[in-house]
Amino acid sequence: MNEENYDKFNFKTEHFKYMMMAREIANLANTKKLHNDIIEKLDFCDISKTILNFDDELNTLSFADENIKISERADSDAHELLRTLFKNKSKLWDNDDILDDWKFCLDKKRIPKNKVYHAGKSVNRIIAQETKIKDFLILTTKTTAINKKYLNE
Repeated sequence: MNEENYDKFNFKTEHFKYMMMAREIANLANTKKLHNDIIEKLDFCDISKTILNFDDELNTLSFADENIKISERADSDAHELLRTLFKNKSKLWDNDDILDDWKFCLDKKRIPKNKVYHAGKSVNRIIAQETKIKDFLILTTKTTAINKKYLNE
């Protein structure tokens, strides 16, 4: 390869590299714009402003623009828990108070351990399947509450 052809080859190679870098920069700019557009739309869709309601007859929770079937049976623990919590949505409920509302005799030998806690885990699992939101209920083995960030009061 003579020197003139070598210089032309080098120039074309360098030119190609710069073109590829320019294309990558353009792609990054488009990606950044897309990212910003998505964030803007997500900010517009504020979950806290959606309707939050529990229909006791249909066993359905309206939340995050979804109607979520909690259970087929009205006597399931998950359904009973939401029925109780929606009597006062903003209250931090003591699990013993929830059991009282369920008309459970508080004889510790007859109540399955952490019955309310497991019902809450079930509610969170059902909601997460429909909405990807995993923290609708704030749960401990002693208390249960609807997460305040989802209350529209």
